[in-house]
Amino acid sequence: MTPTPLNNPMVVETPGAEMRDKIGCKGVGIVINGVDFLADLIVLRSQGLDVILGMNWLIKHQGLLDCANRTVTVTNDQGVEVKFSSNRSSAQANQVNCLTEVGLEQVPVVCEYPDVFPDELPGMPPDRDIEFIIE
Repeated sequence: MTPTPLNNPMVVETPGAEMRDKIGCKGVGIVINGVDFLADLIVLRSQGLDVILGMNWLIKHQGLLDCANRTVTVTNDQGVEVKFSSNRSSAQANQVNCLTEVGLEQVPVVCEYPDVFPDELPGMPPDRDIEFIIE
């Protein structure tokens, strides 16, 4: 893969963060169940994910998502169709891009003020009177 700068930075939002990426790789070969495909990729600083194939890629390759059977069918430029089935259990499949719990000491700002962030919340805040003024 040859990294090249993108003309416009790409903003990608994930459950963990918002990433602004400026590097891509054009025409990268991807093999799905032994069938060759090409994709233009954007380099993300993400752990645990190898490649995210988006809607534009799926449209180009006639992507068909069968949620009931957990399969994805795509067709390459030579007309070869491939069907990918997830063989992971549903518990594993739901953890593709999940957040993991970290300890208080691992959070840079919070760990400096442990008295501000108690281990247990004391309860709901007290009821307050709210006054509306309509003019």
